[in-house]
This record gives sequence, structure tokens and C-alpha cells, in this order.
Amino acid sequence: MKRKTSVVAFAVLSSSLLACWGGSRPSGGDGSPGPGGDGSSQGGGSTSEGGGTYCAEPNDTTGNLNPVEPGAADVAELTFTEATVAFESTEDILSVEQPNQTYRFKKTSTQAQALKPGSILFIHETALRKVSRVHVTDDEIVAETEEATLNELIRDGVLQWTTDVHFGPNSWVQLQVGNKTYEIQRSVHEEYDGQDTQKKFEISYDGWDFEMVLKPEAGGSTWFAFEAKQGAGAGPLRARFKAEGRLCRFTASNRMEYRNSQLVSFSNYNANTKADLTLSMAFTTPPSRFEGEIPRPPAMGEAPGVRPFAFWTFPARIGPIPVNLRVRIYFLYFGYVPAFGTAHALAHFKYESDLGFQYTGGDVLVQGVPRRLGVESEDFGLSTPASLAWGFGIPQLELSVFGVPVIPWIRNAVWLQHDLTFVPICNKLTANWAGAVGYHLSILGVQATGIKNLWMREESILRQEACRD
Repeated sequence: MKRKTSVVAFAVLSSSLLACWGGSRPSGGDGSPGPGGDGSSQGGGSTSEGGGTYCAEPNDTTGNLNPVEPGAADVAELTFTEATVAFESTEDILSVEQPNQTYRFKKTSTQAQALKPGSILFIHETALRKVSRVHVTDDEIVAETEEATLNELIRDGVLQWTTDVHFGPNSWVQLQVGNKTYEIQRSVHEEYDGQDTQKKFEISYDGWDFEMVLKPEAGGSTWFAFEAKQGAGAGPLRARFKAEGRLCRFTASNRMEYRNSQLVSFSNYNANTKADLTLSMAFTTPPSRFEGEIPRPPAMGEAPGVRPFAFWTFPARIGPIPVNLRVRIYFLYFGYVPAFGTAHALAHFKYESDLGFQYTGGDVLVQGVPRRLGVESEDFGLSTPASLAWGFGIPQLELSVFGVPVIPWIRNAVWLQHDLTFVPICNKLTANWAGAVGYHLSILGVQATGIKNLWMREESILRQEACRD
């Protein structure tokens, strides 16, 4: 691990800080000044298989716990319960009233005539509801519904599927800031680079300016560049975060089994999640305080705060059952820098892991396999006692069935933590890597909700003087 230390007193941006943000550009995964090798922000210049040296390296399968064999076919072998009334299409539906999902059917529909309170209304690839009330008008059958669970639909059966998470040029990408989702075609700016593949987001929200560029690469990886600035255009710059790197292609496998309308097993396994990225941060006068999530166990949940997400969506149909995988990237932050203080740090991360979770009829097991973490820090400094952290969660995955999250998140996260105190005198910088999962299995018919940590690693980059911990 290499490092260059700079801890000096100043009240303006130092030359090293300017170099961190402007004079030099974090390197790409192959050591070049940027994805194109020319230091430009366009990215995607690499043509090697996998979109960069790191993504092109063979995957490490040591300790693989995936219950689904590589290359296994998708499976949907299902026997429905006697209460199920199945519609193979929507042609008999006249309308659906929200938010309670009251269905109006043609009076001539044979399936609709079979509906009664307690029936499980199943529309192939679309909806799963329980009927609470039925009434008939002169020309309609009206069914009022409530939530239903998968075990009320499936008596016995197996669902198994694997998603190739390939960040190709036709990937569906959106941006989410706070609770608002932006379609790239409508609310954010999109640039084209000649191949019609690069997507650029520019958003201002709650005093922050965000910019993100995404660029698919050969082999299915994606290059990204992210920047968040607070206070831009309103006096001195107070905070600036950057992340640039690659997220590699990987596979996501799922398997669930029902017997006698009971879920006996469910597994979610995401093999060889790899990323290669550079994180850099800078704080300067006036006083800056941030309250966000530092992903340190047990506080790994969805804490409130300003964290934009970009996400790819991979919908699928496993037999008649709709499932959806979202892949997100987002940022984490926390810090305090007093008046006239400055702080900056830059580090390169490379990591590979498997993210896994399993339910076995009562027990919840974590299957995280943290294979390798590489960290190099080139430049960091604090001018006054302060504490700050900046990190990136990549990838964060969300799995849903019938639009209801089963795994709200399972993710990797890396972050830098820099602390300087004078009493006692302590200057330390650490690089952190964590894996965690949040699960909510109610749609599957199981009252199991919680958070599990998969692993936590800390690498000491700098430790000076009388640090006590």
C-alpha cells in the first residue's frame, strides 16, 4: 500500500487539493488517466474484454456458496392452490381502480364468475391479489382486493432463475434523488458520444449539485464518473466528492421452493461482484457539517439523507411470475470541518466478492464471500481537528416479486474515514469495506424482516501519534 501524507495548517486550498480536483484525474482501472486514456470525462475508451484490465481478469470462485449451478436453466414448476383463479391475459379486465386495486371484469368472463371472497386473483405476469368482496352489476363483475402472498398462490413448486447483469448500451437507466425518480429521456440531460451509449445526469437538489456519467464498455462492464458538490454558486465551496471507476458484469441467481403452501427455502446469490474505483473528497471553509449514513454495523439500513442513486433495471418473467432486479450505485457521507479548516483525501479501491442470503424454513443465513480488497492512497490531509468520511456503495441490488421488494438491498460499500484530534494527538486514515443485506420476506408468505452484516474489513492507511483505538 503506498501513501503520501500531508497534514499542514492552511486556510485556503492547497496545491495538493487543487491537484486532487483539477490538475490530475483519478486513474482508470488499467492505470491510464481516465477510461479513454486521454484524461477526458467521456470514458469508455477501453476496448479490452470486460471494459478494463480488472474486469477482464478471471473471476475468483474460491468459497462459492451458490446453490444454483452455473449455466442452470430457469425453472418454474408450480402447482397452484385450490383458491387460485388464474387469468392468462388481461383481455377480460375492463379497468383497475387505484389505490385499493378494485378490478372490473366483463360479466361474460368465466374466470371472473369464479371469483369469491378469499379467492386468490392471479393475472399472469402482472398481479397477485386476494379477493375481499365481489358484487355484480348489469354488465360487470367487480372484485375488491387486498394484498396476497406467494404461498397463497403456490401450493408446491420451485422457482429458479439467473440474471446476467450486463450493463449494455440498451440498459434501462434512471436516476433517483431523495424520493423522486428521473427518467433520462425527460428530466435529465443525455449526451451521445457517436455510439449513442453514454448517459449523463445533471441534477440540483437541496443545496447539492450532482453530475453522473455512465458509459457501457466491451464485455458488459460499465464505466462511471460521479461528482457531488455542496454550496456551488453560493459562496466558497464547502464540500466536493468524486468517484470514478468501473463496475464489472456479474450474475445474480435466485431459488425458492414451496411445499404445502410453505416456503421451505429461498436463496439470493450474486456472484463475483467486482468494482475498481477512485474516491476523492474535499472540504473547505465555511464550517461544513453533514449528517448521512456511515455504513458501519449495525447501522447499515436505509437512513434518511441526500444520496442520489443511478440504477439499472432487469425485469424478468419466470414462468408466469414477474420478478425484477435493480442495480444501484450511491454515495455515503459524514463529516465535520471547523471554520477555516480544509480537508482532502484520495484513494483507489479494487474489490471482488459474492453477496449471498439464504432462508431455510426458519433460519436466516448470510453467504458473503469477501475475496479480495486492494487499497492505495495517494494524497490526504487535514488542516485542523476534524472527522470526515466519504464512500460509495456499488453495487447495491434490490430484488422484487410482483413489484414488492423481497431483498430491499444487498450491497458492497467502501469508504474513507479520516480523523484528526489534538487531545490526544491522533491522525488516522482508514479504508473500509463492508457487505450487508436487508430482507423482507412477507410477499413470500414468511414474517421475516431484518438486517444482516455479511462482512466488515478495515485497512489502516495512516496512524500517527497517540491514537487510542
